[in-house]
Amino acid sequence: LFLSAKISRDRLKDFTEDHIQRLTGNNPGGIFTTILTAITNAYNAYFGDLASEAVNLVVQKGKTTAMEESQNSLIDLISDMEGVIAYKYRQAPETYQLFYPLGITEYQHATISNLETISGRFKTVLADHAADFDAGFVTDYNTVQQTYVDNRAAQQTAFGNVASERSDLQTTRPSL
Repeated sequence: LFLSAKISRDRLKDFTEDHIQRLTGNNPGGIFTTILTAITNAYNAYFGDLASEAVNLVVQKGKTTAMEESQNSLIDLISDMEGVIAYKYRQAPETYQLFYPLGITEYQHATISNLETISGRFKTVLADHAADFDAGFVTDYNTVQQTYVDNRAAQQTAFGNVASERSDLQTTRPSL
């Protein structure tokens, strides 16, 4: 009955707290102490996991926002650099092609799953041709690209933390 999805977490919490209070209030000679200890431990485990899940969901949202902002910054920077690169290699279109093999739209339409790969390729080509640019040009790109990579990794870690808490909830609710 208590494993039913129809019983919300809030209703289960209210019921459990009421149950603990009633057992505590009607425990002559400690006859319910064993049950109280077990249910209190199960309650603390389940609702502790629930609180951890809530915290991890907030962290995940923050990490996702940071990743999205760094993703937009990276794509904007690659787009902004296109004019400089096009001008620099106006007499060497094959070199320009190394930076933008499918054109600028490849970066503008990049997905989360392929942006790290194609921005890494851009970074490699930029490093190979670093002597053609000011040091700040290369450094700025490397900083923005690394920020994106770091934020994406942090987001994925946050996804894993939420999944772990949900897994814990699936274990602690039946115990409760």
